[in-house]
Amino acid sequence: MASGADDATAADDADGEADDGGVGGGGGDAAAAQEVGVELAIPGFRFFAPAQVAEVVARMACVGMERHRQEALTRAIFLAADQDDITGQLVLDSPAEVVMDALLSTSRRTCRGTIPLGTRVRVLRFLRAMR
Repeated sequence: MASGADDATAADDADGEADDGGVGGGGGDAAAAQEVGVELAIPGFRFFAPAQVAEVVARMACVGMERHRQEALTRAIFLAADQDDITGQLVLDSPAEVVMDALLSTSRRTCRGTIPLGTRVRVLRFLRAMR
């Protein structure tokens, strides 16, 4: 029995060495991921007023859109942020999905009545990156 346990321990040690001791192939990737996180951080975001939050979110949400859709989405985000008083503190303390729903409450919908997937993904990615 003891030799079986030793074999399992040795196999675990060999596996740990084979993948450089971490998920994703080693320590180099973790450092790269931390650098990206630092670049996305906005100093003082916690103290942003609704207009500032709307500006930053709209900038991220409108990437790759046609000009007239950018203007409509930016207006909708500014209106929702102002109506719901969405501050930087609220963004950081509330669930990302709830904040996203509030920010996009007046935006354009698909024929099924849902928020377009690309817009939803970009806003959620940004809100989660701010945490």
